[in-house]
Amino acid sequence: MRIALGEGSHGSNLSGNYPSIRLTSAWKSTPHGTSFNFLSEEAPINGGLGRAPDANSYISAGIGFCFMTQFGRFVKMLNLDLADYRIVQDSHFSLGGASGGTGKAGQADPLETHVYLETGESDDVAREMLDISEQTCFLHAFCKTDLKTKLKIHRI
Repeated sequence: MRIALGEGSHGSNLSGNYPSIRLTSAWKSTPHGTSFNFLSEEAPINGGLGRAPDANSYISAGIGFCFMTQFGRFVKMLNLDLADYRIVQDSHFSLGGASGGTGKAGQADPLETHVYLETGESDDVAREMLDISEQTCFLHAFCKTDLKTKLKIHRI
């Protein structure tokens, strides 16, 4: 799966292995902030109809947007020169368990993220922008962490 993410002065866009789909979100005042609804459906090869992005596409987009948010915040906090920044992120996931018909846990390859910067800063400062952004992106940290599933069943 290849997900391309980009952000510019007019917002963000997402394109992937799906026909163009308009995602809309409605602002709703709640005690805990804004809420969003997303539609998701597996591709026909995986038993769905492919009418909306699958869950892995949303996961990939979330990781990319988290990284870009941290990048933008770091640059703004230090008032660095960054006219434009974009990423192309490749992510690969397998279906696991019953969905994949394997009986095994799903697997994911390491993320491959390409960052494109337009800046007047030095190469060392640009590298620092990249390093700090990756270190502060909690979803990148999550992807680097080995997780073990613990399941407890309580009969009532």
